[in-house]
Amino acid sequence: MTRNILLSFALLLSACAPHSRAPVAPMNTQTDGAWTVFSAPEWTQNGEAVSVTAIAAATDGALWFGTAGGPAASGTGLYRFDGTNWTRYTTQSGLPADEISSLAAAPDGSLWVATFCCGTARLDKTGGWQYWKAPNDLPENDARAIAVDFQGNPWVGFAETGLARLEGKTWQTFGRGYVGQISPLADGSVLFSISEDSRPLLKRFGRDGWDTLELPSPLKESYIFDVAQTPDGALWFATEKAGLFRLTDGAWRQFTVQDGLPADSVLTLTVASDGSLWCGTPNGIARFDGQTWRVSYADEWVVSAYAAPDGRIWFGGKGEILRYEPSVTSQTSFASPMPVAWQEVTLPCWRACEYRNLRRWAIDSNHFHSANVACRFPCARLVELGGALGDGNSLHIVCGWRNQKSNMGI
Repeated sequence: MTRNILLSFALLLSACAPHSRAPVAPMNTQTDGAWTVFSAPEWTQNGEAVSVTAIAAATDGALWFGTAGGPAASGTGLYRFDGTNWTRYTTQSGLPADEISSLAAAPDGSLWVATFCCGTARLDKTGGWQYWKAPNDLPENDARAIAVDFQGNPWVGFAETGLARLEGKTWQTFGRGYVGQISPLADGSVLFSISEDSRPLLKRFGRDGWDTLELPSPLKESYIFDVAQTPDGALWFATEKAGLFRLTDGAWRQFTVQDGLPADSVLTLTVASDGSLWCGTPNGIARFDGQTWRVSYADEWVVSAYAAPDGRIWFGGKGEILRYEPSVTSQTSFASPMPVAWQEVTLPCWRACEYRNLRRWAIDSNHFHSANVACRFPCARLVELGGALGDGNSLHIVCGWRNQKSNMGI
């Protein structure tokens, strides 16, 4: 056991070492209750704010943030936060461009980067870069979305030429049109938000190949910006102008400003460890607990979001990164009246798992009931379910990987 712990610690240090050589990024920090706002001096240019367009979490626990500019501002590259320090990557550090449209973390510890002008790139855990561009590798260089599926395959969506997936060393292309969102789902399939001839479509790729989802009338007229899946299995769709849609067991429901949303344009979604849904809009951040909406930072334009395993929620806005930090007890700990036997877990694997995919526990006064755990990334090797007992009264959940889903009962 000691040998395994030392090996995991050594692997973690090895993965982090190359990033220590990246330039330190000065970051201003302001705290207001449960909220912390981070802002870099270079995020304000010519009276315009740089947007934090993408957020991704690597297997070493670090968070990555991509930026892009506007008419009077330019993107300032990529930022890494290890929990203490901020570092910055630009074209001088190996980025193909400082204007980043999307980010995706892979199970091998690498980070995939999509740019508006210069194709895609991969930063491996040793700090090395690899690049793919048109016309030799990709159908075009304007990449708008990137994601890694449960098999570890990267997908890229483009502004005009559909999709590409890397298979071995070759990119395979699919379809046509604008692809602005790629969403791997818990069942192993992948959803794609596509616009063909100005017609919004939602296509899915799974074990049986391709199919097109039938959409309700309002969704046929409004592009889908983001997709999220809550622990109850429901799919949520953020739209350009028709609010938010929920699909549960074949039934659709629409949410708009009349239901409590701060705007009918919803730009980004994420699901917290307690199962609540968080939305980023042009008019702030909204949280839905299954019954009511609560709005924060109503004057903030929020374009990216990420729910971390520790219960914190991160948002990318214009000129700012916002972090919401709930109480640890309500988000990641559950009262446990019984002793728990723990199995050893490999560190990189449990860091790759996300509490937001943990089904909500059914709790009564004395017992835990079974829960399903789905990890976002496949681990390099099989590990058993396990965790760390923080104190005598708290249960901290950690998961491994077995055939894309693992079942845990206590």
